[in-house]
Amino acid sequence: MIALFMSGEVETSGRSAFVRELMQYLDVHSFGRMFHNRDIPEYARQQTTTSVKHAVISQYKFTLALENTIQDDYVTEKFYQPLIAGSIPVYLGAPNIAQFAPAPNSYIDVSTFRNTQQLAEYLQRVSKDKRMFDSYHSWRRNPGRVHERLQKLANMSAYTAAGYGEGVQYNAANEFDACRICEYFVSRTSDAT
Repeated sequence: MIALFMSGEVETSGRSAFVRELMQYLDVHSFGRMFHNRDIPEYARQQTTTSVKHAVISQYKFTLALENTIQDDYVTEKFYQPLIAGSIPVYLGAPNIAQFAPAPNSYIDVSTFRNTQQLAEYLQRVSKDKRMFDSYHSWRRNPGRVHERLQKLANMSAYTAAGYGEGVQYNAANEFDACRICEYFVSRTSDAT
């Protein structure tokens, strides 16, 4: 029902404690180094690293999208990859995540629940109720309503290289995606002054 790719131990968001607690209530399939309890399925093994993650999470209703810090405007690929793959991000991170989402009902914000058990119960309800589940994908049927800023961010961070990792050649056109995202936020700040 829920996928997780988490490899980094350094964090200030409390995501490790959150995952430990959530695993008491739900069967979380963890493919990363942290909490590893599943291997990459055969069908996904021949993909590039980014494609492997996409192939795996596309098979899950939910994907834990857990930032390593909680800070305004700090939104990483962890949020966007599930959206692209057709999975619902269960998000822990930027308090202003709504500004980066394609629609209000396109993700589940961990911070809106009293506790982890309440979240787990909600995820189980959404998983079993087709209408509730489909409501999280309704924004896909109205692409014209997707927020313009989200489209700008997607355009800036589009990754089209063959993959990444040791020995893989990068597509030079996308080599400085992080710089383009920073430039966007600098321009956003400059526009406000």
